[in-house]
Amino acid sequence: MEQSISIGFLTIQAEQGERRAFLPNFIASLERLGAQVVLEQDYGKRLGLSEDDYLKTAPQVRFAPREEVFQQDYVVVIRYPGDGEIARCQPRGCLVTMAHYPTRPLRVEFLRSQGVECISLDSVKDDTGRRLVENLRAVAWNGVQVAFRTLRTLFPSPGFDSPHRRPIQVLTLGSGAVGSQVTPAAIRYGDLALWREMVERGVPGVQATTVDYDTTRFEPLMLELLRGADIVVDATQRPDPAQPVIPNDWLAALPQHAVLVDLSVDPYRCEAPPFS
Repeated sequence: MEQSISIGFLTIQAEQGERRAFLPNFIASLERLGAQVVLEQDYGKRLGLSEDDYLKTAPQVRFAPREEVFQQDYVVVIRYPGDGEIARCQPRGCLVTMAHYPTRPLRVEFLRSQGVECISLDSVKDDTGRRLVENLRAVAWNGVQVAFRTLRTLFPSPGFDSPHRRPIQVLTLGSGAVGSQVTPAAIRYGDLALWREMVERGVPGVQATTVDYDTTRFEPLMLELLRGADIVVDATQRPDPAQPVIPNDWLAALPQHAVLVDLSVDPYRCEAPPFS
């Protein structure tokens, strides 16, 4: 009889407050297909889920320490766990994560050097080239929501909540798959409850401007847009991630209270000038 594969699920430890995890019904579907599923202890806890919630739908699932989860045939975690943990993967094991190969060449070389197989979820596409594992609407709305919450604390007199303030100016760089989701999020503050509150108070709304990546190299235009921006959202996908979208010194044109939002998956290169 063919031996079943084992699949381990790790919690994301990159940031405090990270809440992403696979839900019990998905884990149960893997169990029904014959996989042995091992979850890291406290998996799903940040979503308010307990071990019993998983065991009710997947009674054969097992909870184990992080080190043991890494020893399964496949190790699944939405966010790349970091180079420091890759050595924990067992030989000939496979990591399943958002590895972002096109913009992480050093990561690709590191995984090769460690002999680790890796399926990059962001590279799984259909026959038309469309990503199959994505939630771009959530990326835009979550990022914009945080930006407005931050701006609310920084906005100058007469204040963010004042009916006498001007409309909030949101500048989005990039008009592709992610950028196209930013405008509908921005005109609703990334938060429908906040938007309704502002409407009821008679507070002016949001003016959203989008420029395509090819437009960002024109300095006079960009400086004019930056001078009036309260929020700047980078949703570009650069042909060459080694080149910055706009030079850092252009950012000096922004108002003191302006908020920058990075929705791009390009890497930061801070080892040597030019920084990008």
